[in-house]
This record gives sequence, structure tokens and C-alpha cells, in this order.
Amino acid sequence: MKDDPQVSVILPVYNARQHLGAAVESICDQTFRNFEFIIIDDGSTDDSRDLLQRYATRDSRVRIITNRTNAGLCNALNEGISAARGSLIARMDADDVSLPDRIERQVGWISSSRADVCGGWAQLIGTLTRREWRPWEHDDALKLQLCFNTPFVHPTVMIRTRLVKLHLYDEASLHGEDYDLWTRLAYAGAKFTNIQRIVLRYRVHSEQVSKSYPKEQEKSRERSQKRYVSRVIPREDAFKIVSRFSTPYSTPSLGDARELAEIIASLDWVTKRSKCQVFTSVLKYVAPASPKTYTLMSRFWRRFDLTPPLSFPLLVQSYLRLRSDGKMYQRLKRFVSSG
Repeated sequence: MKDDPQVSVILPVYNARQHLGAAVESICDQTFRNFEFIIIDDGSTDDSRDLLQRYATRDSRVRIITNRTNAGLCNALNEGISAARGSLIARMDADDVSLPDRIERQVGWISSSRADVCGGWAQLIGTLTRREWRPWEHDDALKLQLCFNTPFVHPTVMIRTRLVKLHLYDEASLHGEDYDLWTRLAYAGAKFTNIQRIVLRYRVHSEQVSKSYPKEQEKSRERSQKRYVSRVIPREDAFKIVSRFSTPYSTPSLGDARELAEIIASLDWVTKRSKCQVFTSVLKYVAPASPKTYTLMSRFWRRFDLTPPLSFPLLVQSYLRLRSDGKMYQRLKRFVSSG
């Protein structure tokens, strides 16, 4: 249709009244104006629905889909995707805040980069402040990072509608639906990117899925990870090694890190710099860390004739022999991030 919006913003809501107003207003006040705002009220029992109706009355771009009962996040997201009329779909969560120029910048970036999936950086708010989540920019680095964990901040993502309508969220991957989707899109040949600037304030709190359903989320992530790694790394023991560097609860040894270095070095679909960047980022999981960890990182960069960076967090962790899941390391990390 001639009057179809360029972007469809999708926001699932379930009993989110506390922060919902700020989230909705951050989209309605965007500098980019040619969008529709699809909000799925997934059976809320608080007054979220009443608040949403007020916004719909005030702004004609707001479209509300109401579910009488809670059908779950995957179902709500897929409802929004099915209803979307824009050529691009932007994700949003009910407890986060988009920066005013987020959509404008992402539309420009996804167009110039010719990417299919575009995320961005996020500033953490709530129980964690002054910290930032800065995913890599380039397609190969993001797809290598996907072997270990998610390469996107989910509510920052913008996706081409035609693509995501072919690859909907999978309800079988409950609590890990975003990671599962990225693995399937990557294997389908989608091009990934992240705009290298903060586009969203991401709220960290005690009721998030990662804190409410950690075991379920871990099982879902492991299934998707195993499937993806087996497809992109042609080595039988790849998942066994890679999975040890996937979460802060893992305890890979320095020997594991040396094996991982050989696995990553052998990948011909990843550029030299991306190999080095991702390898460095997962070394923080080595426990106990030692000065040899930092030496291994430096040698890996020089192996590809690249100058190793001064990774201050890894340097401190290595020489003080700190575990990445320990209190002292976390305190130092917060100090470095706020400096």
C-alpha cells in the first residue's frame, strides 16, 4: 500500500505498568516519523491496557493488539510480526528507553550497510549503571560471537520484515528465543551489523528472564548453540571446547583456551581482526586466570601480524588471578566502566 509505514516497531507488554510510559514515549518522540507502533498487550492484569489506550487515542501511529490471556512472549512477538506493514521491524521492550534518534540512525545504517539485521549499543540502567553493552560491528565477528553467546542487544534490533516473517520466533526455544532466531538467520545467510553508538537504555532488574528462568534459558541456549556450532565449525569436538567459554559459570582452563585459539585460527570465513577480537573477548572466562592468559592473547594477535590491544580488564584479571564470576573482578570491571 502507498501509505504503508517504513518501520513497524513491535512492543510486547505483560504487566509492565511501572516503566511502560517511558518506553512508549521514547518511541512516540522519535525524530524519525514514518513508523507504526504495534503494541501487543499479552493478557495484562494490571492497568497497562488502560495506559496503552490513552497513548493510542493520542497518537494514531499506535496500534494495540489485545490478548485476553497471556499467550507468551514468542506468540506476542509473532503476532506483531504478522501484523507489521513496514519494510523494517524494530524491537522494543516495555522496560527500556530508546534514544530519540534511534530509529533514524538505524534506518540509515541498515540502508548503507545493506544488512538484514541491525542492532546497536546499549547503556545499562536500573540495578547496573554507568556500564555499556557494545557488540561488534561486522558480520563475521558477530557470527563468530554467536558461537558463544548472543551478538545483539535484543531490544535494539531492527530486521528486514520479509526475512523475519520467514523465520519467526520459535516457541520451543522459550526464554532463549532471540538467540535461537539469530542462529537460524545466520545459517540462512542473513547479514548482521551493529551501529557503533548507544541507541537504547537497557534496564537491568530482578524480574528479567535471565534471572527468573536461568535454567530454562540455559537449556534453550545450549540447544541452539550446539546446532549452530556444528554447522559453522567443521571439527567434531568444537562444541565441547566452545561451550566452555559461553557463560560466566564456565571454568575453562588455559589449555582449553589454547585449543580454542587453534579452532578460531582455522576458520576461513572469519577475518583476522574479527578472530582476534572475539578470541580476546571470551578469554575472561578462563579460570583461574594467570599472566599466561594475557600472553596467549597477545601472541594470538601477533600470529596474524596485528598489534594486540591493551585490554586493561583482561590484564588486571590475569595478573591478579581473578575469576570472571568473582566479586573482586566484578568490582574492578564496574570501576573501569565508570572511569
